[in-house]
Amino acid sequence: MEKNKKEAIRLLETIALYMEIKGENPFKVSAFRKAASALERDERPLTDIDDLTSIAGIGKGTAAVLQQWLQTGTSDVLEQLKKEIPTGLFPLLKLPGLGGKKIAKLYHELGVTDIETLKE
Repeated sequence: MEKNKKEAIRLLETIALYMEIKGENPFKVSAFRKAASALERDERPLTDIDDLTSIAGIGKGTAAVLQQWLQTGTSDVLEQLKKEIPTGLFPLLKLPGLGGKKIAKLYHELGVTDIETLKE
């Protein structure tokens, strides 16, 4: 199954967002965002990249996530994060002024898990 670069970038950005909402170390979140940007800047198709870590901005951890996704179509990292974060938080991203950091604060400090609990 051919994976395209846009899907890989979306995977990295999604993982970064989940990590941000979870309250992960900001450096870890930043690493996934930087890897997504680096992949976007590289003009080669994914199939032409032998060593993902040869791209400045992609480290061993993000490369391993991408390799697993390229080989299996899934990411253990993303699947684990999905189990830890309430899915009801993601529609909040569509609300003006709410990004990952603010949603993380609402979730961790006020127990907001979806739009209904936000209204309360």
